[in-house]
Amino acid sequence: MPSERSPRTAPRRPADAGEQPGAKRTVRVRGAAAPRAAPGAGGCGPILAMPTSARPRTFFLIMQVEQLARRQVEAAVAAEGITAGQYTLLSLLAAEEPRTSAALSRRLRITAQSMGEALKALVDRGLVEREVDPDNRRAIIVRRTAEGRRVHLRCEKAVDRVEQAFLAELPAAELDQLRSTLDALRQHAIRLEAQLAGTS
Repeated sequence: MPSERSPRTAPRRPADAGEQPGAKRTVRVRGAAAPRAAPGAGGCGPILAMPTSARPRTFFLIMQVEQLARRQVEAAVAAEGITAGQYTLLSLLAAEEPRTSAALSRRLRITAQSMGEALKALVDRGLVEREVDPDNRRAIIVRRTAEGRRVHLRCEKAVDRVEQAFLAELPAAELDQLRSTLDALRQHAIRLEAQLAGTS
């Protein structure tokens, strides 16, 4: 009579270093697909990946709209070979020219080093020029070149088109209210940041 044999069992895999006895293992099934990212979350970080079931914070909505608007601007000015940040610099110079590099840094709330790098890229493209302020040898004056003015004008027309399409769902009265609300919020945020900086 054949002897009974105990059922075969798979050999136990040695525990990994640092693994607690009895800890659950994650088993990968061969051929199983990896979890897919939520639609629209690719490259946007955790901000845009917030669960849709949650009521989004106001901060989340502001950050998401800013992100989407920046993409529209980036696409609009890409044909001129510049970035949204460089377009912003040209726009500031168009509003008041010439300006010092320090004034531009304060207006954009970036460091002098970052401003220097941004301006160098525009200088290399022949879109702005820098010179020492004759009244203050420690200050650098910045202005657009003729080509910089032409490029900025073309960018303005392109951004006008995408801005109108982006805001087309809002009636004129709501758009005016939105602009007033955003400006009031911006001014308050600047004052708040100054207060916090004064107490640190």
